[in-house]
Amino acid sequence: MSEEAKDDVQQVKADVQQVKAQRLQCSHGRLIRVVSVFPQQGSATPEDKLKALINLDAQQGKLCA
Repeated sequence: MSEEAKDDVQQVKADVQQVKAQRLQCSHGRLIRVVSVFPQQGSATPEDKLKALINLDAQQGKLCA
Protein backbone atom coordinates (compact mmCIF):
# COMPACT_ATOMS: atom_id res chain seq x y z
CA MET A 1 0.00 0.00 0.00
CA SER A 2 1.45 3.41 -0.92
CA GLU A 3 1.78 6.25 1.59
CA GLU A 4 -1.04 8.17 -0.09
CA ALA A 5 -3.38 5.19 0.19
CA LYS A 6 -2.52 4.67 3.86
CA ASP A 7 -3.55 8.22 4.71
CA ASP A 8 -6.94 7.76 3.02
CA VAL A 9 -8.07 4.75 5.08
CA GLN A 10 -10.82 5.97 7.39
CA GLN A 11 -13.57 4.49 9.51
CA VAL A 12 -16.25 6.56 11.24
CA LYS A 13 -18.55 5.24 13.97
CA ALA A 14 -21.27 7.22 15.71
CA ASP A 15 -23.34 6.47 18.78
CA VAL A 16 -25.52 8.55 21.10
CA GLN A 17 -22.58 10.03 23.06
CA GLN A 18 -19.73 10.37 20.56
CA VAL A 19 -18.42 10.18 17.03
CA LYS A 20 -15.19 8.23 16.63
CA ALA A 21 -13.04 8.52 13.48
CA GLN A 22 -10.12 6.16 12.88
CA ARG A 23 -7.51 6.25 10.15
CA LEU A 24 -4.08 4.88 9.37
CA GLN A 25 -1.27 7.34 8.73
CA CYS A 26 2.31 6.82 7.61
CA SER A 27 4.75 8.97 9.58
CA HIS A 28 8.52 8.73 9.07
CA GLY A 29 8.12 5.30 7.50
CA ARG A 30 5.99 3.92 10.36
CA LEU A 31 2.31 3.14 10.13
CA ILE A 32 0.30 4.61 13.02
CA ARG A 33 -3.40 4.47 13.83
CA VAL A 34 -5.01 7.82 14.62
CA VAL A 35 -8.27 7.80 16.62
CA SER A 36 -10.26 11.03 17.03
CA VAL A 37 -13.26 11.18 19.38
CA PHE A 38 -15.78 14.03 19.25
CA PRO A 39 -18.95 14.65 21.29
CA GLN A 40 -22.12 13.93 19.32
CA GLN A 41 -23.82 17.13 20.54
CA GLY A 42 -21.20 19.78 21.29
CA SER A 43 -22.22 22.42 23.82
CA ALA A 44 -20.27 25.18 22.05
CA THR A 45 -18.50 25.76 18.76
CA PRO A 46 -14.70 26.11 18.71
CA GLU A 47 -15.22 29.82 17.96
CA ASP A 48 -17.40 30.21 21.08
CA LYS A 49 -14.81 28.43 23.22
CA LEU A 50 -12.02 30.63 21.87
CA LYS A 51 -14.02 33.80 22.59
CA ALA A 52 -14.70 32.63 26.15
CA LEU A 53 -10.98 31.90 26.66
CA ILE A 54 -10.03 35.37 25.37
CA ASN A 55 -12.58 37.00 27.68
CA LEU A 56 -11.32 34.99 30.67
CA ASP A 57 -7.72 35.93 29.89
CA ALA A 58 -8.70 39.63 29.67
CA GLN A 59 -10.57 39.45 33.00
CA GLN A 60 -7.62 37.77 34.73
CA GLY A 61 -5.27 40.40 33.29
CA LYS A 62 -7.40 43.16 34.83
CA LEU A 63 -7.32 41.43 38.22
CA CYS A 64 -3.54 41.10 38.19
CA ALA A 65 -2.82 44.65 36.99
